[in-house]
Amino acid sequence: MRVAREAQPEKREDTDMKYLVVGAGGTGGAMAAYLGKAGKDVTLIARGEHLAAMRENGLRLRLRTGDGETVAYIPAVRCMSAEEYAASGETPDVIWLCTKSYSVESIAPFLNRVAGNAMIIPILNGVRISQFVRRYVHAGRIIDGSIYIAAQKDGAGGVLMKSPLFQVTFGAEKGFGPETITQEAAAEIAADLTEAGAQITVSDDIVRDTVHKLSFTSPTAAVGIYFHDTIGGMQVPGPMRDMAAAMTREVQALGEAMGAVYDIDLAEAMLQKADRMLPDANASLQRDVEAGRENEFETLIIEPVRIGATYGLEMPTFREAIRKIGPTLGFPPEVE
Repeated sequence: MRVAREAQPEKREDTDMKYLVVGAGGTGGAMAAYLGKAGKDVTLIARGEHLAAMRENGLRLRLRTGDGETVAYIPAVRCMSAEEYAASGETPDVIWLCTKSYSVESIAPFLNRVAGNAMIIPILNGVRISQFVRRYVHAGRIIDGSIYIAAQKDGAGGVLMKSPLFQVTFGAEKGFGPETITQEAAAEIAADLTEAGAQITVSDDIVRDTVHKLSFTSPTAAVGIYFHDTIGGMQVPGPMRDMAAAMTREVQALGEAMGAVYDIDLAEAMLQKADRMLPDANASLQRDVEAGRENEFETLIIEPVRIGATYGLEMPTFREAIRKIGPTLGFPPEVE
């Protein structure tokens, strides 16, 4: 194990993007950590013991790979409560919204107060999330985004990444107009994230790409809950792997019905990605369900079936997952 304390990097003179990360769990914490390590101007909104620990020691990032584990403490990330940031009068250029979908309504007053004309990029699971966020957030310019990352909160002040996987996609949905994000702004954000260590795609079809993300998050979460197993159970031939592949094919059919065109087999891509993960990894939805916490089961598992029904799709494997899991979470076994 290697332990390091990241010194405060000097800010680049040619960088003036001010980033605000809302949501200090695995996704938001990792996003802030990587931007901070690269010397970007980034503030992470947190609260309670999590905030206190980061103020004292810096954000603790543990990265586990097949070669071992690296631990870094990153004081370059400025951590504040939502109340403190709002009172500061600061206005960010880019807001990475890294909460869960069920938290958007409660965080909306804060975003409406501080966003100004900032670009708000929700890194939430689902399709057309920008339209969902716009129900509650009236400030800023909202575009869609997605992330591939195996990260979770790791006690007070910490984030654990179980894989070096860090892929970010963002873009405005067609029809929203060029005022949502300029090519220059997109290029600057992409350059900052690339320097921070992420693999970046500025999407020309964000519906296609967010459905692609759904093709990984929904099946892996559903089968993990269904079989009470981790990613390792998908890495060997058997019912868990077969069900995950079937669900992914149903997601691809949904994307194609919505007008997306794919030049790859999403089921094959999903399995290859799962095979590269550590066997004890699991989806955040699965962790929330198993811990009895509020969760995104409706967003990730039920909503695709509802959307599919509008295109005449049955999605039988999704329906089987809902039939078994839904009643345990207070949902009916059938989707109308």
